Amino acid sequence: MTSQAHLLPNEPNSAEQTSEQVIDLRKLIKPLLQSKWRILSFAMLITALTIFVVFSLQPIFKSTATLLIESEQARAIKIEQVYGMNSGQQEYYLTQFEIIKSRSIAERVFNQLDLINHPSFEAKPSALSQVKSQVISWLDFFTD
Repeated sequence: MTSQAHLLPNEPNSAEQTSEQVIDLRKLIKPLLQSKWRILSFAMLITALTIFVVFSLQPIFKSTATLLIESEQARAIKIEQVYGMNSGQQEYYLTQFEIIKSRSIAERVFNQLDLINHPSFEAKPSALSQVKSQVISWLDFFTD
C-alpha cells in the first residue's frame, strides 16, 4: 500500500511532465520587440540600397531568334531521306548559317533599317541620371 500512497491522482508522473513542456512565446518575442527599430532600420537601409543599385544599372536588351533555311520547296519526305542527307545539302545549310551569323550582314541590316534612330532602341535615361539632372537644374535656379 505504500507504493500506491505515493501516486496521487492529480499529480502527473514524470513521463507525462516532460512530454507536456510549455513554450513561453513572450520569452521568444521579447528580444525581437526590444530591437525592432534596429531590425526595421536595417531592412529599410537594405531596401534603399537595392532600389538605388537597380535604378542606376544600364539596361541590357538581349534577344534570340530561330531561322529556318530551306534549300528547296517544302514537301513531304520519308524519314529515311532525312537521315540520308547528302553532304551538298549539309554544306549549303552550314554556308547559309555562317553568312547569317556574320557581323557584316548584321551591320547591313542595322544600317538599312536605320535602327539607330528607331524609338524602340533609344536608351532611356536611368533614374540616377534623372535625379542628377533635376538637382543640377535646382542648383542653377538658385544661383541665378
